[in-house]
Amino acid sequence: MRFGFTGAGHPHALGWAQAATDNGGEIVAIYDPNPEVATEFAAKVGGTVVDSVEGLSEYGLDAVIVDGRCDEVTELAIAAASLGLPLLMEKPGGMNAAELGRIMEAVQTKGLASQMGYFLRNAATVTEIKSALSTGQLGQISLVRCHAAMPHRAWDVMGTWFGDSTNITSIFQEDACHVVDIMVDLFGMPGSVTAARTKGNFEPTVGEDAIASIWDYDTHLGVVDFGAHEANPWIETWSIEIYGTAGAIRAGFAPEWLERYSNETGWVASGEARLTGPSDGFARDASSREQYRIEMASLVDAIRSGGTTTAPVSHGYDVFRVVEAIARSADTGSKVAL
Repeated sequence: MRFGFTGAGHPHALGWAQAATDNGGEIVAIYDPNPEVATEFAAKVGGTVVDSVEGLSEYGLDAVIVDGRCDEVTELAIAAASLGLPLLMEKPGGMNAAELGRIMEAVQTKGLASQMGYFLRNAATVTEIKSALSTGQLGQISLVRCHAAMPHRAWDVMGTWFGDSTNITSIFQEDACHVVDIMVDLFGMPGSVTAARTKGNFEPTVGEDAIASIWDYDTHLGVVDFGAHEANPWIETWSIEIYGTAGAIRAGFAPEWLERYSNETGWVASGEARLTGPSDGFARDASSREQYRIEMASLVDAIRSGGTTTAPVSHGYDVFRVVEAIARSADTGSKVAL
């Protein structure tokens, strides 16, 4: 399968290039509004640099990966869709939900397959949680908690990306959208959200230092919180807790650890080790490669079969709506209905 890139400056771009090759594909052509970005990226992954999105049409592509700056991806994606190219769309999908809505309309008008780049949903622990929920192993759910965070050190290592307010609306939107996706994937859309945030205590921060939200599902509550200055490296503390009348699960996404409770067994641990040793405060020697591969495989399979993907752009639009509702509640202090 022949892949192109339109936009290649996102920190996940190399991961998606690897995912394409892990699914038997090759990177054939690359466009980015900044020619230096495209040239540097091509030197790492191969492919020919072209000088416009329209130039991608000359390379017999099967799909395009949209992975540029958040303030550029909307027009890049719409232009690629106009060429009839299926999309792997980097999350969150633009600067706001309205922009992703425009991409959704362009994809649906052309009848194209699309896949949002929410790779953490493919953690083995999330798969196990889905099985437990679908078979009722936890009983009636009353409370779900989900946490995400950005390393404090990332502001030094990746400050040019995260500290650019022309590219990032808020750190919660850019980073914690992963766990918002997982919550929506597992439990659907909440009826309403309420939220509070703190900001102005660190320099730099774009959007918030910390934010916490409560999701009202009528039958149970969800809690999603995020910190923008955590000591731990990427994703290490990102986790979910689910409490039901017959059991409970606590789990992480990378490393993929899981702890399950029932009255018959008590707590039983599985997967990777939860507790880790010292780190540089930025990155662990852990790979999300398989999670990326599974997400890309969904698009590849849909293109080959004519079927649907696991997380089309329409799903990403719903996730973005929740993210924006949380931000609006934090700004106004009021409950926001969805």
